[in-house]
Amino acid sequence: MYDISQPLGSYFVIQQNQVMTLATIGGQRITKVVVTCQKPTRTSGIYFNSELIEPSGSTVTWTGGSTSLKMKFGGLSHVTNIEVEYEGEAVKQVEKPVIAPASGTYFEPFTCSVSTATEGAILYYSVNGADFQIYEGPFEVSEGCSISVKGQKEGYEDSEITTVSYAFLPLYDVSSIAEAKNYTDTEQVVRFTNDVVVTYQKNSQFYTYVRDNTGSLLIFGTLPDYSNGDAIPAGFYGKVVNDHGLLKLTTTVDVDVRTNASFREAEDYHPEWAAPVLLSKTADVSADMQSEYVAFNYVLFDNADLYISNGTKLPVNNFFEIALPENGIWNVTGILAVWNDVVELYVTDFSEDPVGIQSISGNAVSITAKDGCIRVDAPGQPIAVYAADGRLMGRTQHTIVPPGLYVVKAGGTTQKVLLAH
Repeated sequence: MYDISQPLGSYFVIQQNQVMTLATIGGQRITKVVVTCQKPTRTSGIYFNSELIEPSGSTVTWTGGSTSLKMKFGGLSHVTNIEVEYEGEAVKQVEKPVIAPASGTYFEPFTCSVSTATEGAILYYSVNGADFQIYEGPFEVSEGCSISVKGQKEGYEDSEITTVSYAFLPLYDVSSIAEAKNYTDTEQVVRFTNDVVVTYQKNSQFYTYVRDNTGSLLIFGTLPDYSNGDAIPAGFYGKVVNDHGLLKLTTTVDVDVRTNASFREAEDYHPEWAAPVLLSKTADVSADMQSEYVAFNYVLFDNADLYISNGTKLPVNNFFEIALPENGIWNVTGILAVWNDVVELYVTDFSEDPVGIQSISGNAVSITAKDGCIRVDAPGQPIAVYAADGRLMGRTQHTIVPPGLYVVKAGGTTQKVLLAH
């Protein structure tokens, strides 16, 4: 309940989707409601019994006739006053019917049902503006149409008319991320028949990166709270769109419907499937690897210009708003993104510990630093010694260098080595 007689200059903060119901004590018909807000930027559209009224400046005005009104706020509003006009004596009116499901875009036939809270009322429905006929029970809807429903009862005024609109789009089943990327037409909606594994999800749950054995993909839209390694069960769907070269699955099918409900809670957990792909050089990235979760060991990070390098500069974008370290050699993980054909790294972590380091099976690798020389024993394997700034210092087993910090790659192993004075 809101006290609508607040002192001048004060307001109530009403959140998005908050609902209040207006009704007169005597049951008279409400004919006009004016909602006034603090300023236009704090004024949202309001649904009056499912009819959306957009604001005009700082006010939202509804006119009509109803014994009660349910007001649902479409966004954040700072309400300063609500004026209600009503007329006549107390009347009895059949409650406005409810139609289920709601207006929206659908992909398969469904059952439509209607109801009213007024006991004993008779309901009538019309399809695409045709004559009203008695509603005798739920019926199937298999193509786009509009449905209107009204209620009547002896001794009562007829209800307000409720109308919904349904649209249908074809649904294409795909078995993989690679197959889904073939459906980029704006009218094509894909449904995954196999699971995908989450590799990274932003805290807002609006950016979720997934992988299967054919590639990686960004899912754009609010999803359940997933962890890296969670498997999203098959059956989810959306549209694949090309956003400046970045392919992503958006949960927005059209302006009226979001497919979020199709994303169920995770059923399995496979952390090994969500590990980053370890790349040896920054030059190894390509647009084909977009949305892939990757890692680089011992690359040079430039905080001023935001890039990492190992022979080639790779732009870094702090899209996930992590704490950035100072310049230096770091182990870096992140998501590869593409924008206008430019590949960049949405960094997720900087670490002093190498990521995913493993020795090649059967190779004995020994790295030591002593007497002005870095000695590497890696039989039959390529060797490279880099300075902290990324410069190649040598490719021999006995590389002579001045004191300092070096990165040595040999035999499938990458290791930092400090050569003291």
